[in-house]
Amino acid sequence: MDNGQYISLNWYPSKAITHKEVPTWNYQAAQFTVTPTWICDREGVGQMISDMTDFFEHRISLLDTEHRPWSLSDSPTSYIDALCLAIVGIKMSIVDVTASFKLSQNKSPRNQQGVIEGLRKTGNAQAMKMADLIKNLGHEQN
Repeated sequence: MDNGQYISLNWYPSKAITHKEVPTWNYQAAQFTVTPTWICDREGVGQMISDMTDFFEHRISLLDTEHRPWSLSDSPTSYIDALCLAIVGIKMSIVDVTASFKLSQNKSPRNQQGVIEGLRKTGNAQAMKMADLIKNLGHEQN
């Protein structure tokens, strides 16, 4: 689970009292229902590649001030035309979104705090993000 975080049962203070806890996963998930549109023409594919390239090159420039953004116009038109004819683009129009979060909201505030502290002790960046989510969102569910 890439966006999930293993939760040790040892992080639940109630475990020492009831011994009725098991390890679990906390996660965030989103499912999208889409209507795809195939883009096969040179102009449409070229525009998609240009938009994506500009977006990501700009993001790199924000992190690396010495980065000189690359654009499609930096390559020969005949080369880009040939690539565009070999690429099929897909535009996805979102029809529906279903999201779910399991952030220890089914646990007592004391056990939630134990999970937050346990995650933070790991020092793992993903665990720290999950701890913040539980702190900011999980407690509101009780």
